[in-house]
This record gives sequence, structure tokens and C-alpha cells, in this order.
Amino acid sequence: MRGFLKFEILTLYGKLLGQGLGPCSVKELQEIGGQLDQSLKNIGARKVCNL
Repeated sequence: MRGFLKFEILTLYGKLLGQGLGPCSVKELQEIGGQLDQSLKNIGARKVCNL
């Protein structure tokens, strides 16, 4: 199970870097974009709280 989780994390990281996006469907690309947007919002909110 642990190896599978590491594989999933590395796969997601690669997609966030733009690697291997060719075979992704439009829906998958939209989901990745949504995840990026949410992550950036969370980072921004944490920075505001730490100021």
C-alpha cells in the first residue's frame, strides 16, 4: 500500500509539472487545474494568516 501511495504522489507531481499530460482527457486536465487553483488559494490564505 505504501509503495502505491508513493507512486500516486509521484504521478500527480509529474502531472503538476506538465509531464505526461498528453493522454489526459479534458476532464482530467480541468480537475488538475482545479487542484492547482485550490492549492494556491490555500497557500495564499496561510501566508495572510502568518503575517
